[in-house]
Amino acid sequence: MMNQRDIQTLAPTPARPRPSRKALDLVLSEFRTRCQGLDPEGFFNASFELLLEQTGSTDGSMNIIDTAGRVIAATDYPWTTEKEAWYLRHGHTMTYMLAESSLVNYAWDIGPGIAFTYPDSVYQTSPIYRFVYSRLGANYMAVLCSPTQPDGTMHVLALSRPDRGYARRELRALQLIGTEFRERMVGITARYPMPLERFVREPVVIELDRTLHITSLPQHAESVIALHFGFCERMPDGRFKLPGAFERRLRKYWDYAIAQFPPGLHGQEYSFCHTCRGRRLCITFGESAANGLRMSLTEDLSRLKMIAGIRHRCNQMSRDRYSTFAVCMSLLDGISETKALMKHSGIAALKLSSAHKLISKARSLIEQVSNDFE
Repeated sequence: MMNQRDIQTLAPTPARPRPSRKALDLVLSEFRTRCQGLDPEGFFNASFELLLEQTGSTDGSMNIIDTAGRVIAATDYPWTTEKEAWYLRHGHTMTYMLAESSLVNYAWDIGPGIAFTYPDSVYQTSPIYRFVYSRLGANYMAVLCSPTQPDGTMHVLALSRPDRGYARRELRALQLIGTEFRERMVGITARYPMPLERFVREPVVIELDRTLHITSLPQHAESVIALHFGFCERMPDGRFKLPGAFERRLRKYWDYAIAQFPPGLHGQEYSFCHTCRGRRLCITFGESAANGLRMSLTEDLSRLKMIAGIRHRCNQMSRDRYSTFAVCMSLLDGISETKALMKHSGIAALKLSSAHKLISKARSLIEQVSNDFE
């Protein structure tokens, strides 16, 4: 697995000369000849090697995404034992966070068949970048999406590298090569299904010791904590350390509880909530029999249903799907002041009049979805 130290020491990806359409056509023609007779696995590997070579990328992936935005199957190239270990540990968290990120909505806004890169304000502020992609060295990403398939899925071909963004010439290469070979590459990808559970349906109980270190961490709970606060750090002794923001908040409430009921909680339980990207997480804690803390995490299912309804309506829009969804999530997070909304939603570059229209549309959409559940 690449960490931040690895990223800093990587040699810069060399910039490539601008390939003309004629030059790319020649490359493709030679590639077709070279790949004749290759089995599907060999063709998959050769296609990715060509893509990485022509775009100056270090990694690539093919993903199959369902209508809910979930990754139902995925493959990476090159595949390493380090990546395999990382996905075994964090694959659930990755699929969970991607389904709840705005990156899928942004891709739907761009449309199929067009290679693009995410603006930094969209990509590098998303939870899945901060807690997943950045740890894999995917600091810059280029994406090509297929048209929606008959079964409702979308095929997403993504390339990445750690050190610089993508130029138009490189996006042109991704679009031309990816469009031609994507369908044959999908057949290999479908062999590698990903876990689909998206949220904690029932309260998950976590035991913590007196130092607020987790003694065992269910995978569902790890995914929820990662989305709201960041990854839990595994310690050498097998325990997990809570993300800093979560630990500080929990300690604040625990100290308050002890002050109210010295010298302990005496069977009392305390609760607080945290909102992130529209989702609401309810955290309840009390003293455990082991003289530590017993904490339960519960997602607000009514809020999840509302977000699903908002996402569905946004995806049916002819334009501004990504921006409208982002504003809706900011409103659900309790942000109401116009300038704060514009900054939090990534629409600060819009004219104030345009932002007002978008915010008004988002408020109306939330009201419509809320009425659907009454």
